[in-house]
Amino acid sequence: TSSSFLNTMSKKFKIGVTGDNHFHHNAVPTARMVSNFNHYVIPYIKLLDMFVINGDFFDKLVAHDSKDVHLIQLLIVAIIKECIIHNVKLRVLKGTPSHDNDQCQHFVTLYEALQTHYHKPIDFKYHDTLTIEYIEPFGYCMFMPDKFGTDPNDAYDRLITLMDKVNVTKLDYAFMHGAFEFQLPYVHEKFPVHHNSDKYLDLVGGYIFINHVHTRMIYDRIV
Repeated sequence: TSSSFLNTMSKKFKIGVTGDNHFHHNAVPTARMVSNFNHYVIPYIKLLDMFVINGDFFDKLVAHDSKDVHLIQLLIVAIIKECIIHNVKLRVLKGTPSHDNDQCQHFVTLYEALQTHYHKPIDFKYHDTLTIEYIEPFGYCMFMPDKFGTDPNDAYDRLITLMDKVNVTKLDYAFMHGAFEFQLPYVHEKFPVHHNSDKYLDLVGGYIFINHVHTRMIYDRIV
């Protein structure tokens, strides 16, 4: 099966991507971050066809006796409620292990509870490993968390193997947590441990959304 990107180009749809939110950060009060998210993000979810949280929703492990955990859980509930009410697809990607600490499982637990309450399931998935998923109307979407594989070359090889397994020769969109060589050029020169942008641009017909580096950079279709 080849990419359906050319076919999806004729369809109008909207994907919203956020990442590196780093809730429970030492330098920024969580209450302020949640307030900003509620003001600048939540009202626009209803305008989307799919909302993607692209890793590092959390900054570090949150103790259950912290007031921050309640604020963050209420925000997760607000995100899921908007997606349920307005029939928006929701995808959550695992970020850097030392940041997310598998805490995005909160999305899974709270979604199951809200789905029971609203009696209205939505298209929701949490991806904590490399996944290729066909999502209508976007086509074949790849999700790759941070630190997947032994190194970026191994991650790329595993992606090729997975594409062969699911009989896909071209991806339509990619959602990743990590870094390409153009994002950290000086580090790349000393420690070539980043993804190769040209290799991924060859594999993906549409946009590649990547989070991890906090400085906004665009290279071709990588954003």
